Amino acid sequence: MFALVQILGKDAPSRVDIKKGGVMPRIEGPKPKIEDYKDGKVRGLVTLAKVGAAFVIAKKQFDPSTGDELDPVVIGVDKKQFEDKKESLLKQIENIDAMIADMEALE
Repeated sequence: MFALVQILGKDAPSRVDIKKGGVMPRIEGPKPKIEDYKDGKVRGLVTLAKVGAAFVIAKKQFDPSTGDELDPVVIGVDKKQFEDKKESLLKQIENIDAMIADMEALE
């Protein structure tokens, strides 16, 4: 719980779910999008952390009317799922590259 409190601050939820041997915090609010990760990290809005055996992403949120910082959205992420997704996307890129090469050969 200590690492989770470091991410969430003093208002960290006391209830967490156990999944695949790791501690996974409850998901509240909109999920962070992978497309926003790199930019959010550079801007200090997204943090990746390890909690026990699990990884979590914490994304800062702000009140739209006051600009005050709210509790972050915290979501557990699975490294294996990202590795599988990357492999799938690389295969798609290989096929796209082959198609483009064939098109160029016909020009």
